[in-house]
Amino acid sequence: MTKVIDQYLGVLRGAMGPQVFKNKSGKSYAAKLPHLPLVPPSADTLKRRNRFKLTLKMAKRMHDIPQLKYFWKNYVIEDESGKLSASNKMVKSIYPRMTYAGPMDTIRIVPDKGFEVATTSITLTNSLFTVVLQPIGVTSILNPAVDVNVCLVCVAHLSGPENPDDRANVFFSLVSESSTLSLTNPMTIEMEVDDYNKQIYDDYTNHKIFFALVTMDADDVPANFSNTFPSS
Repeated sequence: MTKVIDQYLGVLRGAMGPQVFKNKSGKSYAAKLPHLPLVPPSADTLKRRNRFKLTLKMAKRMHDIPQLKYFWKNYVIEDESGKLSASNKMVKSIYPRMTYAGPMDTIRIVPDKGFEVATTSITLTNSLFTVVLQPIGVTSILNPAVDVNVCLVCVAHLSGPENPDDRANVFFSLVSESSTLSLTNPMTIEMEVDDYNKQIYDDYTNHKIFFALVTMDADDVPANFSNTFPSS
């Protein structure tokens, strides 16, 4: 950037040819205009950009869940120097399972495979998500002396806006209240949708929710997680 001092022209401001002039503290400065590509981006380029943008959006909503952030922060991925943040790890994991139109069913909101869960039903409304789980049963991953409480976490992906001017894809996250973990009995866990996200839910025709169960110790410190399981 070149400083311009001109007692005759005075303050210079705006574009002139390949330069743009700015004024700061009574002095004028000239800078080269940014280069704009003459060829518009291809369809494949736009798809790659949207895929990465959706990856960042989903990772942000995952990061908003304290329990997930805890697990991702302490998770070590292969060939990782140990310097990646929880957000960067999420992005690295999500991107291969993201398309330009939205996440695949195989996407994980947890760092790795966890203990297995099976659902009897998943019911979605604009105000309440209800998940009925079959008995988890005895598993070597869970320790009844440690894994005493449980909560359900989820990241919702909404697409197909009713209004074509709205964003094509929206994500939000929810965490259920903590309850006592049972390994031998079915569990029904409800997640209330807040008023803001309730309105967003109604604005879209397609709703895909990615759930995971999180166990905690007596002090509600995260202990273990289940596999990610999506709504139908």
